[in-house]
Amino acid sequence: MLLDLMQNVVSKVSEDVGFNVRFMYGSTLSVVNEITLLRRRMEVYPAIILFQEGIIETDKRYWYEYDIPKMAIATTTKYDLTDMQRINTTFQNVIYPIFDSFQKQLRIIDLNYELLLNRTDIPFYHETQNTNNFNQLVDGCIIRRFVLKEEKNRC
Repeated sequence: MLLDLMQNVVSKVSEDVGFNVRFMYGSTLSVVNEITLLRRRMEVYPAIILFQEGIIETDKRYWYEYDIPKMAIATTTKYDLTDMQRINTTFQNVIYPIFDSFQKQLRIIDLNYELLLNRTDIPFYHETQNTNNFNQLVDGCIIRRFVLKEEKNRC
């Protein structure tokens, strides 16, 4: 249920921002492996990634509740930019529009209608900073811990 919901939301995000946004799901290791394999054949980014570790799906009487510990929005980076230049280009043109549209689409679905996502920007998400999970250089943001409630009759 959550995967179908997220695929639908990401599809709407792609329409809203005017460019293709890929949806990826799995354990951190499986996502890294998938990205590594896909990058040999096609463009992987930008992407919204749902990490499966720690997700709790609860079937309530009238709704489904999804406790989501971690997601990411990522796109390829350019080596020769400062962090400020990254914010003014990659983040303003790709990451923030995707994030804003993603949050807007989730608010339409969420029963509380006040869903607020917590975003941590990570320019130049790189291995030498001991923070790179993607085996390459990406700009992105991490979305940590949120609960989404979806009405059952919407499914």
